[in-house]
Amino acid sequence: MLPHNTYLSLLNDVFILFFVFLTLFTFKGFIQALLAKLMGDDTGRESGFLSLNPLAHIDIFGLVTVLAVYFMIAGLFSESIPRGMLFIILVAFGAHMIKPVPVEDGNFKHHTLGGVLTALAGPIANFMLAMLAILGLKLLISIHPAQSIFLSIFGVLHSIINISIIFGVIDLIPIPPFDGGKALRYILPGSMQSGLDWLEEYAFIILIVLFFAPVVSDGFFSLITSISQIIKQLMLGLLI
Repeated sequence: MLPHNTYLSLLNDVFILFFVFLTLFTFKGFIQALLAKLMGDDTGRESGFLSLNPLAHIDIFGLVTVLAVYFMIAGLFSESIPRGMLFIILVAFGAHMIKPVPVEDGNFKHHTLGGVLTALAGPIANFMLAMLAILGLKLLISIHPAQSIFLSIFGVLHSIINISIIFGVIDLIPIPPFDGGKALRYILPGSMQSGLDWLEEYAFIILIVLFFAPVVSDGFFSLITSISQIIKQLMLGLLI
């Protein structure tokens, strides 16, 4: 059983994560609908996804459920499971809380380019949002608000930066159903599509190994963290 103050800290994390993921998934859906429209497909716009209204993109009940499970498991097993790893696992397996943007690639003016851009909308949106949050952090530091306000806003912006970059990196994994795997559908020649079909067929098993196999998962999360830190430092160097 964790100390009372640790539970309060965890509860604070959950509240921050709620607002972070409202922002993250809303922006991702909006950017995908926008990219599809720019490429000639209005399906997302006509379905109401070209919007920054979170209700257009997120099943709020699903998000609350994932956060509640995170709170309970992190509270019970936080000594053995890093919080960051735990949350990535929960979101990966609770992805149904995100409403998929409908895309008709047959409407694209440039089929390959449109397909790749809309498939990679997740990483594009995630990295854009991280950069916007860094600029917001820079503005926050420059205006010197009251400490309580500063700490609250800083916590949200800092979480947006870290989580957006980590999810952007994970989304680039070239295995369906990750966005990197979806993009390969539009790039690889027909003779190599069977390889993607095989990866997609065994994707669940691959994910189980990556997320849970002791040695493999340690290496996987270490690699994701290292790449994310490099990208974060590059963004900070460019924008701060």
